[in-house]
Amino acid sequence: MPTEPPTPVDTNIARFRDDRVVADYANLSGLRDCEAFLFATYIAPGCDVLDLGVGAGRTAAFLAPHARNYLGVDYSEEMIEAAKRNFPQYRFAFMDAADLSPLANESFEVIVFSSNGLGYLYPDNKRLLCIGECHRLLRQGGLFIFSLHNAYSLLVRPARASRSPVATIKGLLAALRDNVKRLCQRIPTRAFWLGHGYVRVSASAHGEFTIYAASVAVVRRELDAAGFNFVADYVERHPYRMSRFLTRWNYYVFRKRDV
Repeated sequence: MPTEPPTPVDTNIARFRDDRVVADYANLSGLRDCEAFLFATYIAPGCDVLDLGVGAGRTAAFLAPHARNYLGVDYSEEMIEAAKRNFPQYRFAFMDAADLSPLANESFEVIVFSSNGLGYLYPDNKRLLCIGECHRLLRQGGLFIFSLHNAYSLLVRPARASRSPVATIKGLLAALRDNVKRLCQRIPTRAFWLGHGYVRVSASAHGEFTIYAASVAVVRRELDAAGFNFVADYVERHPYRMSRFLTRWNYYVFRKRDV
């Protein structure tokens, strides 16, 4: 399996339009621990919220009820149709996160891009266009909350089904197998050595995706150049601060810089 994409062609959209992938997303519910923390900490009730990469509406169930105005956006028509079926009471739109021109300047106080969605925009110029669009759409002092794969992620933590010795051994062996595979895939990539870049990853039954990964330092430089001030970053499971090589992805909060 290649570890880096050979050509600047977005193959992700085909996966996100696949019926099986859409069905899997439609069955997802609940927030990750860090998402729940971020939403409760940084999003005040009564905000105007733009939910990018909304998929089948998983995050809408938590963001929309507390927003003054809520809009969920995705560039997969099939995902948007699933979101509308799941949550007919909320507003969704088929739109590319790299081109949000139908939306007026400074329309939102908070923009959320969950599930590492920013990293699925390919190639680089689409991701940068999206960041620029978020800056345009946010009011002064508005917040951009998103998650992104960490370029230095090499290892996964062992997990076990129970506390029994057998489950512990199985968990350790599974983690060892996965970590050997990840080391072989990640270490040869430019993304790991440079601290940023696109890699090809396998998402179980969903097939392969091209995903942007970056170190915290690179993300901060990129968002600073786009007119954002860094507020905070959190690891996958708040509030634990793991070694950077165990941090599979990070959650970020940035604020639109005052002019």
